[in-house]
Amino acid sequence: MNPSVLLIDDEEIILISLSHDLKNQGYEVTTANNGPEGIRKIRKNCFDMVITDLKMEGTDGIQVIEETKKIDPKIPVLILTGHGSLSSAIKALRLGASDYLLKPCDRGELAMRVANCLEKRDLQSIVEKRNEELKRANEQLKREISDRKRIANELQESRRRLIEMNKHLKRLSNLDGLTGIPNRRHFDEFLAREWNRSVRQGTPFSLIMTDIDFFKLYNDNYGHQAGDECLKKVARVMAKTLNRPGDLAARYGGEEFAVILTDTDRQGAALLAETLRANVESLKIPHAFSSTSKHVTISLGVGTLFPQRGSSPEKLVSLADKALYEAKQEGRNRVIISEDQSR
Repeated sequence: MNPSVLLIDDEEIILISLSHDLKNQGYEVTTANNGPEGIRKIRKNCFDMVITDLKMEGTDGIQVIEETKKIDPKIPVLILTGHGSLSSAIKALRLGASDYLLKPCDRGELAMRVANCLEKRDLQSIVEKRNEELKRANEQLKREISDRKRIANELQESRRRLIEMNKHLKRLSNLDGLTGIPNRRHFDEFLAREWNRSVRQGTPFSLIMTDIDFFKLYNDNYGHQAGDECLKKVARVMAKTLNRPGDLAARYGGEEFAVILTDTDRQGAALLAETLRANVESLKIPHAFSSTSKHVTISLGVGTLFPQRGSSPEKLVSLADKALYEAKQEGRNRVIISEDQSR
């Protein structure tokens, strides 16, 4: 479709001449004899370009420019002016006119100026379109970057929560479900790890095996719920009695408990075992079915070794277990210390 041009001039001869030249150059030309008529046609129709005389009776070219730019700032406006009106033409350019042309108009120059104005308009339109595309692309990129940062933060937070959850699950997996102190599994891992450390450092290693006296009779007569409460109380006392981070009290199984004492000799282990016995007895948990005491008591066996390279902690467990058996045989509610120190 050929570009449409609105030609405004109050001189009929100019309108006829320029309209003829523009039509021969392939433009669709609409004419207006004055400024107000031209402005009305601009409001009513969509033109690719406006050519207006600068000096006209009533509404001049300056007013036409101002109204045109209000209607559509993108419409290029070419000003026609005489030699004595260059200052007005410059003012018109400042107001938004695309170019000016001196009258009388040369046909070739008219064709060139009109083509240039339309080309600038098209180029400006392309630039604006590209700028708009770039703007949208930048906004999209910002959104994507923001989304990636958000996702990265969410992943990092999820990873942190997962690590914390795994730590919590590991802690739970290492604890006895009833008493809340370390279970047999954690006891075995802790024993192996600390045994190897003691081998490297050449320090003594002690173990206390403990059993609640006549617990089956307690459980059978007072009920399983009371038995569970008894186990919990004994476990709490044993855990509170230990005050070093290298020591561990664990539920070994049933009513049996075990205490690991790192870097502890026979004398220190015996002293702690007696403290444990006394602390449990001081709970004064009634036990009418015990032949040893009116209250719940414990028997304890103590074993101490100096671990050697290539040795196993099973020997220490056997020593402490044997001492516990002797404590039960000798009347319960007492501490028996193994004689074997292997040094």
